[in-house]
This record gives sequence, structure tokens and C-alpha cells, in this order.
Amino acid sequence: MGIHLGGHYIHAGRYGDDLMSLKETVGIATTTLILVLLGGCGTFETVLDVDSKLGKTTIESYHLAQYQESIHLFNPVALTEKASMRKLERRANNLLVLISPKKSSTYRGIPSEIYTREIFRRFNRSVPRVPLSGGFWQVGLGAQSRSSANSTLSVLPYQPLAIENNLDTGSQLPTTGRASLSGSIDFMSDLLSGLKGVTALLVIAEWEEIDQEVHNSIRRFRQRGDSIAGFKVVPSTEGWSSSAGNTCVFGIGIGNRRGSSLLKEVDSCGSTVNSDQVMQPREMSYFVEKILFSGPADSDGDGIYDYLDECPSTTPGRVIGRNGCARFTRGDDE
Repeated sequence: MGIHLGGHYIHAGRYGDDLMSLKETVGIATTTLILVLLGGCGTFETVLDVDSKLGKTTIESYHLAQYQESIHLFNPVALTEKASMRKLERRANNLLVLISPKKSSTYRGIPSEIYTREIFRRFNRSVPRVPLSGGFWQVGLGAQSRSSANSTLSVLPYQPLAIENNLDTGSQLPTTGRASLSGSIDFMSDLLSGLKGVTALLVIAEWEEIDQEVHNSIRRFRQRGDSIAGFKVVPSTEGWSSSAGNTCVFGIGIGNRRGSSLLKEVDSCGSTVNSDQVMQPREMSYFVEKILFSGPADSDGDGIYDYLDECPSTTPGRVIGRNGCARFTRGDDE
């Protein structure tokens, strides 16, 4: 007795063996069919005719010059050219710099006085050649009187080249005539009466010096920027933070403590960074740009910056393209 199935005559006694043989046959057939189908799919793929020019292939050398420079060299980014090319709008018209070196301390094995001076030198070299009023002072007692500093500030512009020469020759920096950082910021407040426009104050000091007294002096500085005629007499310094935007306070902190928000509660306009974050040219240039500029101009308010806008006088309400020009004629637009 047997069963005829698919070309196989299966005897009842050998049913198990013949069934196994049938499964193997079906498995081999299925695998073969899959391979054939896959091979057929390959013939439908598009073959690109690429001209072989291996003989003209070149490998350019990797430029390592900028990475092989000494870390003691500082080549500033050309922010003057960037400001002109991108038509950056001015944020500050005046720049006051206050340096507070500590002769008794060191940072990264370097005396704080030398380290602070070098930070200011790098900052000053990154300042673009644009019209600025202002000056720079060092916290401490010195020969330069308060009245002479005030008079010079009112007539002389901020001159990066002259300041750099002063720093390179090791000349003594002018002082505020105040022994403390908070007192020196109060001195800066007195100078605001001789300045017009928005004034940016940069403080370069150790993080440990940013205490409550410094916070109060910054509040007074902000208030004086809003009330040039004099201070308002109030029982507390709370709420003195200005909203008029006549002054902005920035800081470069020295030390291991990260205090980017130390001045935020008293000055929402400016910001603070760690000195290690701005020691390299690109980072320092970005920091200087934040102080002096608000961003590229957009004269017609169409959302396309002027340096990218091919139609800088687009009428308000028009539909524009990415080049800043109207996409339709006036009749179609309406």
C-alpha cells in the first residue's frame, strides 16, 4: 500500500523517511527560486556610465599651519571687514573697560596681573576699527586723577592701536583712584554724564570679586545710564535694573568657577564668560561682536538681511522670495 505524491511513490512503511526527503527537495527549490529572483532584480538597476579619470586624481596637502602656531600667539579675526560686509548694526556707541588684577594671586601658574592684562590685550586687538568713545582703567590708586580721566574721556575716542602700544610697552595703565571693584564701577557711573548713546561696560576680574557690593554698584551704573541728571533716592537697590537699554554690563571672569549668570540678576542686557572661553581668536571675536553689534541690518523689515537682500527697499506687505524681492507684481499680489 502506498501513495503517489509529486512524482514520489511513498510506501506506508517508509512514510517518515520519504517525507523528510520531500521537505529537503522543497527547501532546495525555494532557495534556488529566491536566488534567481534576486539575481533578476539586479538586472533592473541603473548602471551609471562614469568616465574614469583616475590618472587626474590629486590629493592636496592638509594645511597644518594654523594648528602649529604657538598658543602664545594671537591673530585676531578681521571683525572690521565682517562688520562692513554683513552690515552689522551698532549696539554700543561707547566702550568702557575696567580691569581688576590681583597682584597676590595666580591662575594657571601665571600671575593674575599678567594674565588679566593679556586678556585685555586680546580683547582690545579684536575690537574693530569703528567710531567709539570710551577708555580703559585699572582698579586701584594711581597718579591719574578723577577729573583728568573724565576730561580725556569726553574728547578722545576709543583707540585700539594706541591702547595696544600702551600694553605692549608695559606702560602703567590709568587707574580709577578707587581701591575696590565696586568703588571703581561707581567711578564709571560718573563718566556716563559725558557720553551719548548706548554705553557698554566690560569688567575683567576674578569671579570671587563679584559680590553683593559689586551687584549694587552695577545697579547704580544702570540707573545712572537712565538718569544722567543724577541718582534717584530710594530705600533699596532692588528694582534698579534698567529697561531703557542705555547701558549694558559684560564680564570676563578669571578662575575655575563658571559664573555665566553672576550678573544676570542685575543686568539682563549683558553677559559674562569665563576667561578660558575667550582666549582663542574666534571666541574672543564673537564676544566682542556681541558687545558692539546687535546683528545684520534689515532696512525694509522683510526678514532678509541687507547684505543678502537684492531689493533692500521692498514695500511692506509684499510676498517676497529668499533674495528679498517681491515674487509677484502688485496686481497679482493683491
